[in-house]
Amino acid sequence: MALKNDHILRIIKECYWDYNINPEHIINIVNGNDYRLKKKLFEKIVYNSTHKLFDLGLLFNKKELKKMFDEFKPSYNISYVERYVLILRNLLFGENNKIGILEWKKR
Repeated sequence: MALKNDHILRIIKECYWDYNINPEHIINIVNGNDYRLKKKLFEKIVYNSTHKLFDLGLLFNKKELKKMFDEFKPSYNISYVERYVLILRNLLFGENNKIGILEWKKR
């Protein structure tokens, strides 16, 4: 799916509410070579986006995502974010990470 202005505006609204940033800046980050900025965008999406899976799959290729997920260490709300990261890894990469709190309990 192509990157549309509505998607970028939603990402800015949800993830960069505390910055003065425009859609062109997001596009430049995604298309650019500055890994630090890409990683910051990745982290902002993981922490704040309401459409994490959609946004990450739309903005980054699998190789970049894999590297960013491998390097990612949550800094706050750790148990919630770690659980969400495992879910995203399962969906994006077909991994089979167990998430204890989400498993069915045997009776």
